[in-house]
Amino acid sequence: MTIGYKNLILTFFLMLIVLSSNDSKGEYRIYQYLIQNKNAPEQSPYLDQSSLDPVSYQAYHGGLKTIDIALLRSWICRGNTSYLKTCTPPLRPLNPIGINL
Repeated sequence: MTIGYKNLILTFFLMLIVLSSNDSKGEYRIYQYLIQNKNAPEQSPYLDQSSLDPVSYQAYHGGLKTIDIALLRSWICRGNTSYLKTCTPPLRPLNPIGINL
């Protein structure tokens, strides 16, 4: 019976150490896309930034029959990224078709 209590106490202290760590940081990748709506070809293409990879982005926004996407660039947001929508790109933003950003 005492072995069970020892394991329980050890597990409790290990969880306390893991949960109280302040060094937890998340990183994520941002993708910049040029989007063309297939259902409204008269609509101008537009730029979008997302953390979704190209396949997931297209599937989430209606699939192959709805939009065409072109991946322009991607970059990693490093360090503490809490409370930020997206980090700023490391290079000057691409604007291939003169869209007002």
